[in-house]
Amino acid sequence: MQLDRVTSVATLPNVTIAIIPQESEVAAWHVHGFAILDDRSDGGGPLVRVETLTTGLSVSDPDAVERYRQAFRLLRESAVFDGQAGALISALMAELRRSR
Repeated sequence: MQLDRVTSVATLPNVTIAIIPQESEVAAWHVHGFAILDDRSDGGGPLVRVETLTTGLSVSDPDAVERYRQAFRLLRESAVFDGQAGALISALMAELRRSR
């Protein structure tokens, strides 16, 4: 159901779905997720929100924010988009159905 929802949300004009295939070599460390917030409603500068297993962190130091931007660029270079991402999702959904 989650993959079906991702497929549905991917059709929205303001959403881009990118997937890093398991077999891809990635030049960035990416054990935990993060979000780069540029357009903050409080008018503050860029902020990175990091979620780890045990806590959430807010990173606002400009040098640290730039390191997360670089990590995002590297991750994006390893990702597939559009039709390729859709094909990976479809293949995974088919595999999950077969394994039931």
